[in-house]
Amino acid sequence: MVTLPPEGRVFTHRAHRDRAGHVDNAVYWAALEEELVAGEPAGGLEAEMEHRAPAGPGEAAVLADGPMRWIMDPAGAVAATIRWAA
Repeated sequence: MVTLPPEGRVFTHRAHRDRAGHVDNAVYWAALEEELVAGEPAGGLEAEMEHRAPAGPGEAAVLADGPMRWIMDPAGAVAATIRWAA
């Protein structure tokens, strides 16, 4: 059972299809990478990701609460979760 994430900051991430119509699951990492560009931790980063659904094209909201991130598909379902620690 998937529980809804708490309210948090919302980011927008855009995924694009390849020639076969698929989106690589690596696109989920882009949401975290884009956030870290402004200030990557000096001591490195440890992150864990759980893929809950295939990555689809289009916009996806990324909700944030502390070290947790929830990537929401356009229908509002949780597509992936990310937990990270600096």
